[in-house]
Amino acid sequence: MTNQASEILIIESAAIDLPAMALYGVVAGNLDEPASWGPYLFETKGNKAKMTMCSALWRGYISTYRLRSDGTFCLEKLNYPFTEGAAPDEVQELLRGGFWLDFRESFTGDGVKVPFANGYLVCDQTRWKRREGHDKKRFQQEWDALHCGSLVVSADQTVPHSMQGYKLYVNGNIRGTPSHFADPAPANGLHARLEPGAYRVVVREAAPTKIDRAESNTLNVQVQKNRILNLKLTFVANALKLVQEEC
Repeated sequence: MTNQASEILIIESAAIDLPAMALYGVVAGNLDEPASWGPYLFETKGNKAKMTMCSALWRGYISTYRLRSDGTFCLEKLNYPFTEGAAPDEVQELLRGGFWLDFRESFTGDGVKVPFANGYLVCDQTRWKRREGHDKKRFQQEWDALHCGSLVVSADQTVPHSMQGYKLYVNGNIRGTPSHFADPAPANGLHARLEPGAYRVVVREAAPTKIDRAESNTLNVQVQKNRILNLKLTFVANALKLVQEEC
């Protein structure tokens, strides 16, 4: 995930100190129930004619907010930094109800969510929510712990172009070898990492627009925790055949 640009925050001199971090948005909902929360629903929308989307700014604009000395919070402007000559939109929308400011040390770093109730800042810092960020190393460790089953697909000498000419599809999605599993992957195969469970596996020629694109049979397999499931791709009677190898 590409790091996103942070918002602009202006704090009036008499307002309470907020975390010395960047603001990455406003969210609403119960943070103890992740399914209940999402972006705050603003009345103001960005001007699509002024937006320039890029990997560092998915929304196409940056918001300017002001924390007022009375504890209220206001959206003042929408800025379009990647669109040449685009003037900011003057907004002045006062946020209402319950919501949270999403502060982080960096886009993926540690952070604090600061609550507002009935439109006013909650000054009691015991009610602020600390969060651990997802640095790449920790994210990789968590991903590996979850995807703790291995599916290895190897092509034998009968397969034209070897495994490099084909794509592995698991439940309809292309899967490949994670970079840090390149060493244990076979020289002529793929080492996909999956959560334990049942999967539908098929191998197809890599070029999706090719006429008469070759496709193997579909195998229904069961991937187990901390186990390697080995499949072999062969070319028999002018057809690709995928079989499960015996343990």
